[in-house]
Amino acid sequence: MHPEHKILSVSPKHYLYLTEAGQLVLRGMSRKKADEVMAAYKQVLPLSNEWLECFWCEACNSATWWHIQRHDKLEFTILPVSREIWENASGVIRVEGNPTVSQFSRRSARATGVTGMRQYRFI
Repeated sequence: MHPEHKILSVSPKHYLYLTEAGQLVLRGMSRKKADEVMAAYKQVLPLSNEWLECFWCEACNSATWWHIQRHDKLEFTILPVSREIWENASGVIRVEGNPTVSQFSRRSARATGVTGMRQYRFI
C-alpha cells in the first residue's frame, strides 16, 4: 500500500492446509494426481509454500493480514486474505467463534466488572 515504507511482520506464519482434491486441481495439478496425493496424506495436506501473516504498516499505523505464496527462494505473491483461505489456515481464530461454546458462555465472557455480575441474581 505504501511501497516507500517498510512493513514489519507482527505475527507468526500460519501455514495453510488443504482438505479436498479440488483445491489441488485449482492450483494446477491433474485430478488423478490430486486424488493420489490426498489419499497419501490422509485427506489433510499441509502446504509449506503458502501461509497467512500479519504485517504492520508504519505509514498508516495499521496491521493487515495477507496470504503469502512462495514461488521460489526470492519470488513471492502477496494477496489479501479471503474467508475461504482463512478457514484453511492452522492456528488462527475461527471467524464465527468456537462452535462448542454456548451463547451463555460467550455473553458471560464479554460481561466484565460489577455489571457482569448482575446476571447472577441468586448470589
